[in-house]
Amino acid sequence: MKRRSDRNRPERRKTRADPETGSIMSSMDDDASIMSDMSGISGISGISGMSGMSGFSFRGKKKKKKRRSSGASMADSVASFDFSDDDTIDTTQTPMPLKPVVPGEVNHIIEQRLDQVVSNENFLVLDLSKVELRPEDVDFVANALTRTKTLDNVILNKCRLRDDGLIKIAEALKKANLINLKSFSCRQNRIGNKGVQALAFLFEQSSTLEDVDLSENAISSKGAASILSSFHANPSTTLQTLNLSQNEIWDMDDGSFLRNNRTLKIFNLDGNFMHDEGAEQIASAIGENSNSQIEKLFLGWNGISDDGATALARMMELNSTLQVLGLAENDISNSGARAILSALAINTSVREISGLYHNQIDRKFIIVAIKRLLHRYGERSGNGISPTDEDPDHSDNSTGWAQQLYSDERHFDEKELEDDQGPSIALEAIEHWDWGTFGIEEIEASRHEPSTEAGAADGEATAVPKDLPQDRLTVFQSAPLAFFDRTSSEHHAVPIFDFEYEADAIDDALADKDDLGGVIHLNVENVTAGRFKVFFMQGISPIMHFSGIGQPDCVALENGFGYMQALPASDLKRFVKNGEGKVRVVVLNTCHARSMAESFLEAGVPHVICCQREAVFRDEGPTEFARGLYQALARDLTLKDAFNAGIDSVMRSTSAKLEGNINERFCLLPDKPADDPYHDVKVFYQSPLARVAPPPPIYASPLPDLPERFIGREVDMYEVLESLRVDDVVRIGGAPGCGKASVISAVSRYILERPKSFKIDSVFWLPAPEGTPVVEDEIYADLCALVDMTIECEDSVWEEEEFGIRRDRVTEALQDMRTILVIDGRMFTSEASGENLEMLLTHLLNEVSMKIVLLTAMEASKTSKTKTSRSEETMVNIGPLDLRASALLFGYLSDVVSASGNSIVHSAEEFADYIVPPASLKSMSMTENRNESRRYEKLHEMLGRGNPTTIASVAAEASEIDLRKILRYAKRPEVQVDSGNLLEDEIAKYSALKQKAIEGKNFARAKDYIETLEELESLRISFPTAENLEAKEQEYKAKFKEFLKAKKFSEANAMKKKILELKKAMLKEKHAKASEKAAAATPPKKSSTEESKSVSEVTSLVEQLKLNRSISTLDTSKSLADDAEDATLQIPRVEGSCALKISAGDVFDFDYSDGLSGFVCWSNESCDLTMGGMGPKVLEAGGNVFQEEVAALDAQATTEWGPVKCPTGEAVMVGPLTFSGLRSRFVFLAVGPLSPTNDDTEWDRANANALQVLEIELRASYRSALQHVSKSGVEAVCVPTLTSNPEGSAYERTLWVGLKTIIEEAKRTKLVELDIRAASGKEANLLIKMALGLGLHC
Repeated sequence: MKRRSDRNRPERRKTRADPETGSIMSSMDDDASIMSDMSGISGISGISGMSGMSGFSFRGKKKKKKRRSSGASMADSVASFDFSDDDTIDTTQTPMPLKPVVPGEVNHIIEQRLDQVVSNENFLVLDLSKVELRPEDVDFVANALTRTKTLDNVILNKCRLRDDGLIKIAEALKKANLINLKSFSCRQNRIGNKGVQALAFLFEQSSTLEDVDLSENAISSKGAASILSSFHANPSTTLQTLNLSQNEIWDMDDGSFLRNNRTLKIFNLDGNFMHDEGAEQIASAIGENSNSQIEKLFLGWNGISDDGATALARMMELNSTLQVLGLAENDISNSGARAILSALAINTSVREISGLYHNQIDRKFIIVAIKRLLHRYGERSGNGISPTDEDPDHSDNSTGWAQQLYSDERHFDEKELEDDQGPSIALEAIEHWDWGTFGIEEIEASRHEPSTEAGAADGEATAVPKDLPQDRLTVFQSAPLAFFDRTSSEHHAVPIFDFEYEADAIDDALADKDDLGGVIHLNVENVTAGRFKVFFMQGISPIMHFSGIGQPDCVALENGFGYMQALPASDLKRFVKNGEGKVRVVVLNTCHARSMAESFLEAGVPHVICCQREAVFRDEGPTEFARGLYQALARDLTLKDAFNAGIDSVMRSTSAKLEGNINERFCLLPDKPADDPYHDVKVFYQSPLARVAPPPPIYASPLPDLPERFIGREVDMYEVLESLRVDDVVRIGGAPGCGKASVISAVSRYILERPKSFKIDSVFWLPAPEGTPVVEDEIYADLCALVDMTIECEDSVWEEEEFGIRRDRVTEALQDMRTILVIDGRMFTSEASGENLEMLLTHLLNEVSMKIVLLTAMEASKTSKTKTSRSEETMVNIGPLDLRASALLFGYLSDVVSASGNSIVHSAEEFADYIVPPASLKSMSMTENRNESRRYEKLHEMLGRGNPTTIASVAAEASEIDLRKILRYAKRPEVQVDSGNLLEDEIAKYSALKQKAIEGKNFARAKDYIETLEELESLRISFPTAENLEAKEQEYKAKFKEFLKAKKFSEANAMKKKILELKKAMLKEKHAKASEKAAAATPPKKSSTEESKSVSEVTSLVEQLKLNRSISTLDTSKSLADDAEDATLQIPRVEGSCALKISAGDVFDFDYSDGLSGFVCWSNESCDLTMGGMGPKVLEAGGNVFQEEVAALDAQATTEWGPVKCPTGEAVMVGPLTFSGLRSRFVFLAVGPLSPTNDDTEWDRANANALQVLEIELRASYRSALQHVSKSGVEAVCVPTLTSNPEGSAYERTLWVGLKTIIEEAKRTKLVELDIRAASGKEANLLIKMALGLGLHC
């Protein structure tokens, strides 16, 4: 697609994104445009312009000025400064022979200039501009600098200098004590934070340094903060000019430098990422500094909108020294411009505000008013220019300029073309406005009928009764899409949480304002570091709810563009400190909430609530807690009472999982004794409701609906976003059914939800999604019509009259908008339609600021996503979902994966954990070029090969039998061996497990072990024995000698490599065998304490869950002793509760006389109760009736060893019958993964994956038993524990899983009483402590 040439096109910044930080690196390129042809639709391309954190990159238009306009004076100030005097040697005049630069040798130009520095004491200037400083050159410069004492000015512009080079130069300056420099310029290099931090000594100590130019580098916020804090620490600084333009700065220091500095006159921050938050910080600091000397402030190309402009206007009202303010290429609209105009009624020092025309101000008369007011002030001070100099169309014959300004509907820039009498009447009118109450809105409103509608305090449309108090709750949601993994050099997904579900739950909880007695306005935002800072400064809400992924040592935010950004604790403390206590409560719904809470407390937040969430799409626990908490706060309860209400809501919920100690998962900090009144404070309604500006209007055409569950596409979305930031045209390919449209629909929503980051005004989806109504008088109707005409026309449509009218109308409407067009190219099937589309898009790309996303029918060339870039067009292929994402999607869409279906998995997350255990997922994500196992490939195939459409079809058709097949195959372990010895060990292990399963009559389990053994046996060919390796080595050596003798040296070298690889394999085998012998020779220690410490994957659960806390600490009723071995606790439910009795003993002690009862008996898969445990005793007590019922149970499968009546993880019911020796009428036979004799020891040596499977199957067996209990209608049931060996390291984990499952399942039953029988008093005591830790009470 071709673009027309544009002589006024600005210089372009070629951009590249740092893969680790996501930040943009830039350099200037004089090439104005790139022309590219296209054949049909496949070659659409566009032009990329400046790309940065302030938004997407859009091409420059004719109206745009060059990027460096506002900063040119500063940027050139150091370079053009006349450093010479009578004694100065002009190095530029020194004749230098043109000698070639020899690698490894010092550049002769550098050598000559540095010789002058060293040898001439009057030498004041070192200028190495445009001379590349290679490592050897840097060393020479550093060495020379240590031998000179006379330099005043150092200029190192455009030297390709990096951090390591600048650090060496800085160390040399420090060593030579050259702190008396007057200027230091290091423009257009590759300097980052480390480089400028090395200059801190100069900034902190110099009393002569006046000019510093570090523009066009890669300095980020951390580096900028270092620079400013260093100058702030220098009481003798004389700094006058600081140029940090075209870097990567989004935040400064805490404002201390600008708030206290008395010397700085020129500050250039053009081309950074300051946004409104940075502008507000700078404006606040300068406004508070009564001694500020600032004269020129450049903030162009920073994504500043109306909030930032308003802050700058307030600063202008307070400041009396500022003369020039640069605001080119920002996003200021009419509202911000009005604020600046109003401020000029007070400020009389400002002479120039550049770049306003290059913003989003459509009321051009405001800009003209500002210009003329500035002109008048200039005339008064004697520095003004004549009207004819400023405006060639100016005339002295206009009348009523101010009156015409507000009485004509036309834009004022159109009226400027007409004759007028001059500015005298106009300026007189402006000067007599009531500036205290001036507002363009009031003047415009006088032309219309007054509105009778009353808006809410902050723009919400909700009608609020006057007698109800109001307040606001701010919910920040951090949804980064990806992070960069150093080990694999790849971007990895950051799982997206179900933020919409959480926000809807909170909104529903606060909806009934009459019942609550107050109105809480819910403000939900996506949060970046800048927004975080502004929130604490503004204090628009007394409470902040933060929901996100969380990290142990920082707050994990999004950078606004999909990348994960870590907010260090130091920055957090600074933000909170600047807020001066306006935010009283912070609620953290994150992973690692406790460690994050400490940062907030240290920063000065009075109250912090931790909600430790799991890293799953939807965690019901914190959501239930939020419902209870905010309802109670809205009812004007104290924070302590509201916190307890949240806990009670969790405990009564049937959907909330019990994960860990409830007192650790939900906690109110700082910790205080129960009778301490510190948290007895009310939060809402304590101060008037602050007003907030409504969000800017965003126009979006109807987008295709997202699937019910949109999972596993985070990295794909990030790839598309990054491509859009660089290129104008992005093509999306992939196999049919991979979800291309869903990905782009999600990307569109992500962009529209972040208008301040992406700076997009509109997204249009073409053709319109099926069933979408299109309003004829809207721009979208014209776009749809144009696209329909291009599809339907069999020839060129360009000259048709209706097409031309609509095309021109669209072009005009989009002139002042930044737009994304999403084109479903799969609809353009003919050659004519492709050519018509090409012409249309070429026209739009040349005329308006636009990005194009083109969906194609092309299949991906690889099984994984790929990204290729050609010129200004990017191709992104959407590949298949990985296994875990496929399992999640299947679990969400399948009806059989639910609480009413299979007992093994009750949710999509449980299903995904069973398919891909978390430990396995971690190892796979950290391994580059992972070879997928047979298990992985088979499960991926069974679930639809990662194609979302196929997965949805498979899930919809899956039956309970299909699910059982998938789960049975998933039980197979991931076979991971890397040596023959390890392979033999695995074969021996599973052979022993198979034999044990057969002996224990767990025949289905034995079949699973046989399948694993078959896979292991198939790997023997990949791991030959040591004898085979030695024979192969002798064969290779013989061939090597033959090649040498025949002088076939290339073949000999190849054979030598094979011999070396073979030796490595042999050494690996020998090492594995030696390790095995050493382990066998070392007897295991008998100390269970030492043994458990050595097994890191199964660390003592008592420590993990804080169960070592005393019972008196956990039980506020003080009714239990620390060594209690029996207790009756209450399991709360939505209605009433269930009594949980814990004691030592067996089921024969259980006696419930008030109704039907039953008990659980642990068995094997053949339901043969003669094998041990409590089975023989139950069989005897049940008598003939019971024995006959057990024998008559149907076989679910037959094997060569015997029948399978109840597979592992399930249960069967026997009853209701009257048994001769049993008090209960029901017996529930359950089969767990452990022996009924509670003496299994192999789990103590199991890896994390095996323990995960153990936990799932153990949970399933308890679940299945209690599901049968619920169906039976019994009122009471007795459940004995099933554990591994009590002396082993896995024992407490198995005990914990059983207790947690029992409590969760009991909430779904109508049981009156549930008894747990422990194997010993010690075990009963531990169970009681665990139950108290889960929040149960007596």
